[in-house]
Amino acid sequence: MSKKQKPVPTKAAVTPTWAIWMVRALLGLAGLLALWALGKLLGGQPMDGWGDYGMVIVRNQIVALLHGAVLLAAAAGFIHLMTRPASTWPARRLAWALAGLVALDALWLSRHYVQTMSGEALEENEVIRLLKSERPRQRVALISQDGFYNQWLTYLFPYHGIQALNITQMPRMPVEYQKYLGTLTRRPGRYWQLGAVGYVLAPVQIWGQIQNDPSLRDLFTLALAYDVMPADGGGTKVFVNSSGQHVVLRMKDPGPRFTLSGAWQAAPDEEALRLLAEPAHPLFDRVLVAPEQAAGLPASGEPGRPGSVELVEYRPDRIRLKVTAERPALLRVADKYDPAWRASVDGQPASLLRVDYLFRGLPVAEGTHEVLMQYQAGGGTLWLLAAGLVLCGGATLHLMTHRSASSIKETAAP
Repeated sequence: MSKKQKPVPTKAAVTPTWAIWMVRALLGLAGLLALWALGKLLGGQPMDGWGDYGMVIVRNQIVALLHGAVLLAAAAGFIHLMTRPASTWPARRLAWALAGLVALDALWLSRHYVQTMSGEALEENEVIRLLKSERPRQRVALISQDGFYNQWLTYLFPYHGIQALNITQMPRMPVEYQKYLGTLTRRPGRYWQLGAVGYVLAPVQIWGQIQNDPSLRDLFTLALAYDVMPADGGGTKVFVNSSGQHVVLRMKDPGPRFTLSGAWQAAPDEEALRLLAEPAHPLFDRVLVAPEQAAGLPASGEPGRPGSVELVEYRPDRIRLKVTAERPALLRVADKYDPAWRASVDGQPASLLRVDYLFRGLPVAEGTHEVLMQYQAGGGTLWLLAAGLVLCGGATLHLMTHRSASSIKETAAP
């Protein structure tokens, strides 16, 4: 008769150490936010200089701090319930309810940031049809960015593929932009020519001011006058009217988006900015090259535009050109220089140059060539994002399978 076998003791399941410390950290942060909110509530903390709005700002700060504390506590509860041993099904349901609470909160908050726009607000009008006729060879400039101008610049122009020289948002403007804008915007005519602007939109009063400015009045013709009225769905309606309150001005001799220059010279940045703003300095016939990139260039030729450039393909990240040069020349593209852009000439890699302080240039030999420019940004950031998503997905899968395995063991135990 065999002896009765004794049950083999098993190691008691315990909550993982990482989960314990994470729960403690989240609850600690939630407590700090709650105490911070309590301090503001008891202290009153007036906002100097804001008048009656001071208390509204303080109240919003208190609500935001308490909101953050609740979400942190919910995250701590979810991790605790999903990682503790011998968790019952009601406890796991509570954990997923906390996760659902956070998801619903994100959905509720998204209504403040993600809003759909009516299709009527993006409909084409007479002004848009005129501006589209010159894309992408010419840009558009807006003298005012108030009212409907800002709406067009932010939504309507990008929707219809109209490129503007104006900047919608740039909270951390690069230093080179600051210097370029600070120097050239004082000479608006040259600023628009350098940026390949074909049309300028402005209130009608600006047209009268231009007519009284000797440096500007010969640069434009009046292309269109119109009035604007609000439309249903948040858009605008345009009414062409010879006495309209807004005008579209056409530049008589717009600067080229793509051109060949027969001459070039090395110019440090400060000198390049000074020359570009100087009315006596001819644009485009002679290109200013950054000194650190001018060393390998052949000898400069005579000023002028020795050839033609045909646009074959255009996308924001890819430009294909057919260049016919009568002699060695430098191709100038009125787009911002960036090291992430790559170029090839007849399929062979070529080095892009920074020319006219801010723009792109490329030397080409005599003859007909196919030039391709492509934007190829590094993928480091995308790989980090992908790794983060994989880690989050793996952690979620681990929690779910760990709990399922624990439940099976508990059910099978005698």
